[in-house]
Amino acid sequence: MKKVKKMKTKIITITDPETIQKLYRMGAIPQIVESTIIPPILAAYLSERGVAGTPEDAKNIIAEQMKNDKLAEDKLIIVRHLWSKGYVCRMSNEVSDGEGDSAPAFNFIRVHQKGLRAGEDRTKYAVLVVPKEWATDLKGINKLFEASGKLRKELILAYVYENAVKFIRIGRATFE
Repeated sequence: MKKVKKMKTKIITITDPETIQKLYRMGAIPQIVESTIIPPILAAYLSERGVAGTPEDAKNIIAEQMKNDKLAEDKLIIVRHLWSKGYVCRMSNEVSDGEGDSAPAFNFIRVHQKGLRAGEDRTKYAVLVVPKEWATDLKGINKLFEASGKLRKELILAYVYENAVKFIRIGRATFE
């Protein structure tokens, strides 16, 4: 990787001006800066495409992420699927449901409207990757709504089942 530096397992730092220009033009970063940090899943996808690294780098990033996140490979598959359909994706920071320090934090994939132009931030969906055998209750779903509500985005659950990406849109309804 040319001027792409791995830091811990949380972020990848990119300092190459040409790479930063490419990332900006494709919508992967919101603005041009001297250096930028890219979350590992997005860095793996960009490496696969040869934008910021090589396919071998992508394999190494995902292998490292799998140590701490059993859904890392599924997240990459989902990000790859969304980009292939023309959706620009960025990874969100952890978003809490707001119930104090013990509140669960969610790492959403922020999916932008199609037709995103460089420099715009038009996130439409907050996508949460879940395992295919995932189960929750109404309290868990409410926590998801609280967290996605902080982003003011529509909540989508995503999972990989038999090599296919599946999406579930969850919304609230009121009858007044």
